[in-house]
Amino acid sequence: MTPAPRPPASLTRPRVVASVTLVVAFCSMVYELLLAQTLSATMGNTNFRYNLTIGLYLASLGLGAFLFGRRKRHDDTALLIDVELWLSLCGSTAPVLVLAFDAAAHALCDATGASFSGLPIQLAVHIANHGLIVIIGLLSGYELPLLMAIGAANDETGPGHRVLITDYVGTLLAALSFPLWLLPTFGVFGVAALAGLLNVLTALFLQTRHTEHPSPARTFLAALGATLLAFGVARSDLVTRFAVDTLYARPLH
Repeated sequence: MTPAPRPPASLTRPRVVASVTLVVAFCSMVYELLLAQTLSATMGNTNFRYNLTIGLYLASLGLGAFLFGRRKRHDDTALLIDVELWLSLCGSTAPVLVLAFDAAAHALCDATGASFSGLPIQLAVHIANHGLIVIIGLLSGYELPLLMAIGAANDETGPGHRVLITDYVGTLLAALSFPLWLLPTFGVFGVAALAGLLNVLTALFLQTRHTEHPSPARTFLAALGATLLAFGVARSDLVTRFAVDTLYARPLH
């Protein structure tokens, strides 16, 4: 059996692992806070939405870590890049998808005469909305032990508790900066684009600086994603206006 490729020595340096961990932990927590905020707007009951979002997120983290333990031998660096790209895609589009699910459910009710508060519609909306929480949680849960495995490839990096400490710090920074600075400054959709940009820049950084055999496809996708998300941050007002006017604002009957 061919052994799995070892991460490049540059990636296993403590400062690099810590920096990447801090950024990705920050982004994952921001995504969940964004989902809680958006679900509160579309589904109501703010306290319940935040509690359920955090609970599902933590449970999904555990499931993601479980799935990591069952992975086949693989190039951990390439896996991490893929996880960052998927997190960027899912997290940055999550608030728009929540509004899209809500708009689609109302359109279906208008077309069929079904009740929006009825069990079939509500069940579908709940599964779709909370499925986003689970997906981001799974990816984040896979991400953390992956970083620990990459760090452990170099004995000088030290035990995995350093990665955990940095992860907790990143989560705390997200929890504090989200209500105090991020949300008031950028709005929901601007924050989503900013977090997605950080994830995709992390993927681009790993792809170009810490991969022995860079994949042109990954590099192109990361560069394209970074360009689109940078536009989303710079013109978050346009994204917000489009999303709200197109998906959320509905005429009263």
